[in-house]
Amino acid sequence: MSYFLSFWKQNETCRLTPKEIDSDLLADQQRQSLKGLIPLNNWAIAERFSERFPEIIHNKYSTSTDLIQSEWESQDGSRSFLIDWYPLHFSIQCCTATREDLNQAINIAIEFDCRLFDPQTGLCYDGLAGNVEPTES
Repeated sequence: MSYFLSFWKQNETCRLTPKEIDSDLLADQQRQSLKGLIPLNNWAIAERFSERFPEIIHNKYSTSTDLIQSEWESQDGSRSFLIDWYPLHFSIQCCTATREDLNQAINIAIEFDCRLFDPQTGLCYDGLAGNVEPTES
């Protein structure tokens, strides 16, 4: 069973709950705007993933420069995750990634002011991995 984590960047005026944001983004993943969310610079975030996870492969649409998915597998093939990229958010399918792998991924997102939402628990987190404070959704 895979575990998913969602990330987005929101401004101070956002009045939607994390569950509302997640639901709206899932309903239309390619949407270009949602009140209170800031569009992501996916290539900048992907570059940081490349620095931390050198084996990562970034895939884009053949007719544009838009990212669609990134795939990471450790050198020994024992750990992996997938990243799905959208204009306003990205999600990580954890596959066989370890807690340390995911903490590194979370810290990358936090570097870009992205919030972590765990749809399995309904909790939203702010702060560096290992030192996060849950936000009620």
